[in-house]
Amino acid sequence: MTARRVLYLLSAAAAAAALLPVAVLLPPGIGAELALDARSLEILLNTVLLTVLTVVGAVLLGVPLALATACADLPLRRFWLGALTAPLAVPSYRGAFAWFAALGPGGEIEQLLGLATPRADMFCGGYSCTLAGNKSGVSRSTVTKLTAMATTLVCENPPYCTRPMPR
Repeated sequence: MTARRVLYLLSAAAAAAALLPVAVLLPPGIGAELALDARSLEILLNTVLLTVLTVVGAVLLGVPLALATACADLPLRRFWLGALTAPLAVPSYRGAFAWFAALGPGGEIEQLLGLATPRADMFCGGYSCTLAGNKSGVSRSTVTKLTAMATTLVCENPPYCTRPMPR
């Protein structure tokens, strides 16, 4: 057996493993009612919009930086290469905590610069912050602050809130 054939077989096995959850969920989904109300379509549109804007932003930011580090004669080239790849080593939930702590209501930007940050009505509670924070190794004080921030963002009972938030 040639090396190429082995790679094809391994690739096919990886693809089959990736498609296994779809194969498991497909039979129960056949014959189910399709619920496409206005809220579902809004969520779908927001998801597609977020995907497109993320890809465009990543390309607009990543391609010039990749070309600059690979093709240009930058001073401190090794530093820039390390600095630009370092965010890949940070888990996404920690990055989200950092962004929210900096840009959220009462965050560092608001405290240091006095700029009012917009209210984030999408956060209906801090329970997920507490759970993720405790499992991730984030310090207890940071989790407490994030939980307090998230629970103070009281939603006005939109359709996706299952219960009123504690005050």
